[in-house]
Amino acid sequence: MTERPTRPRRTRRLALGVTAVLLALFAVPVAATNAYAVTRCDATYRVVAFWPPPPTNTAGFQAEITVTNSGSVKTTGWRIELTMPVGFITVTSYWNATKVPPRPADFENMSHNGVLNPGGSTSFGFIAVNVAGSKRTPNQFFCTAYSLENT
Repeated sequence: MTERPTRPRRTRRLALGVTAVLLALFAVPVAATNAYAVTRCDATYRVVAFWPPPPTNTAGFQAEITVTNSGSVKTTGWRIELTMPVGFITVTSYWNATKVPPRPADFENMSHNGVLNPGGSTSFGFIAVNVAGSKRTPNQFFCTAYSLENT
């Protein structure tokens, strides 16, 4: 009977170590390819109601913003950045969105309304307070949508 040559343990360990290193090196780029891509979105802003200043000389308003996916791929999230005029105090309450610090009036989607198919839309609202009884609303706003799909 002929004896089969055996591999030394050291060679097996080395082969396992090299394999582990190669797997680790090639696994990182695969995980990094799931980066978010920016896609297009549009937003429409409307004031639902103003109310007159109370004795404290402030006025408030309720606003609604509709976010629409104007891109060609499904979104996985969106963000609205509002630029407020001089005299703006604060957003006192909001719904169907998450307020994003540090700016006083930036909002992102919630878990239930971030995915929008092309042409799809969602809306959210907020109540804000102005000083000196003015009826000022945001000067401008920017809409950014994100997707895990290729744009």
